[in-house]
Amino acid sequence: MSVVQMVRALGVEVALSGDKVKLRGLDRLPHDTAIRAIETAKKHRDQLVRELADEETGLDDWPPSPPEGVDFPSYEAAGSLLDLCRRHGLKVVVTDGTAKVIYPVNAPPALVAYGNQLLDEGRGVILNMMNMVGEVPTEAMQ
Repeated sequence: MSVVQMVRALGVEVALSGDKVKLRGLDRLPHDTAIRAIETAKKHRDQLVRELADEETGLDDWPPSPPEGVDFPSYEAAGSLLDLCRRHGLKVVVTDGTAKVIYPVNAPPALVAYGNQLLDEGRGVILNMMNMVGEVPTEAMQ
């Protein structure tokens, strides 16, 4: 079991914010469980950072520059969403051809609003890059 899995098994949401490990939900746990989660996170901080940085965001394998013909602002919005996913432990999933962002239970409303805005602005590019749909019409990417 990874360190991330151990901490999450205690009922704590764990995510990276920059190079800091954020633990959320400690206030809902019994005191001894919260202490155990904090001690585990402190003891294995470097491993937690590595594991969280490697977690899939749903937007992994993102190209360093937009493919030819892709609307640049949409590509940039999708790239910003990738960064947001990595910093806050979010994930983009596609179900029935629709992309959605999966947020932590206690995600701040501003994070949800910003993530959804980036998703809306980059939706066509995201779906195309994730190979979940065929060719996305150019007008859908603008």
